[in-house]
Amino acid sequence: MKEAKENVEKAKSPWIWKAAVVALPTGLLLSIVIAVALRINRGPDNGMLNLSYTAAELNVANLRDAVGKAEDLIGVRDFDTPAGQKAMQMMTAFIEGSIGPNNMGYQVYTDEGEVSGGRIWKNYWIDSSKERGDGTVLVACEYGAEDSSATVAALISLAEWLRGRTFERRVRVAFCRDLELTDLQADFSDKGRNTVIRVGPLGQGTEGLLKTGGATKDASVPAYYEIVGKPGVSSAADWKMTTAWEEYESQVRALCEEVRDEAVEKVVVER
Repeated sequence: MKEAKENVEKAKSPWIWKAAVVALPTGLLLSIVIAVALRINRGPDNGMLNLSYTAAELNVANLRDAVGKAEDLIGVRDFDTPAGQKAMQMMTAFIEGSIGPNNMGYQVYTDEGEVSGGRIWKNYWIDSSKERGDGTVLVACEYGAEDSSATVAALISLAEWLRGRTFERRVRVAFCRDLELTDLQADFSDKGRNTVIRVGPLGQGTEGLLKTGGATKDASVPAYYEIVGKPGVSSAADWKMTTAWEEYESQVRALCEEVRDEAVEKVVVER
């Protein structure tokens, strides 16, 4: 009796069952279309995964955190010893995690890498927004150098500072196994002005920035600059707790200004 009643109810409202049969595959198809569309919009061609950020000044709290992790938790690195290689792997994971999609929102690019000590070590880099004129400003540091921890932290903070800003030229921030930068310049524009800024040791008993190098007469050849910290502040057991930290912070701010000047930031005036 009960079964007969259920059959009668189904017969009275066949449209419900038909709608369910049609809606299920349609819903699945719609979900797939939406997922694909989101994947396309978050594609790696624009460097920032199409995420929207508001330009902000240097985040000192995050800079301090990055220095602490790079220098105190990871520490000394090298390509040859097991301990040094473990620290190197921690450093590359730290770099990728800090600037990648789940944190700063950047697409992280790498090359094929080179073998050293039986392991493959890669270059890692991010690009600013794809709205740009001709030319690139490449800012690079070594992540494997013994005194590079504070410099790696500085470039991580530079990458954060770039978010929400647009420039006349593309800005590329690179963390390299060494300062052989040929692969990172492979897609440089041959029309515009390209600049390479290689950043050496910052912080730890240095003050201000020392910039050497200069522009080339041939616009198709990148202009090379070296930026390092000027000696001057006496080191202490923990330089981050002394006036050396204030000098280091000013160095990172000055580095951001150098990049702003070289890449020519576009300032949008709201009306």
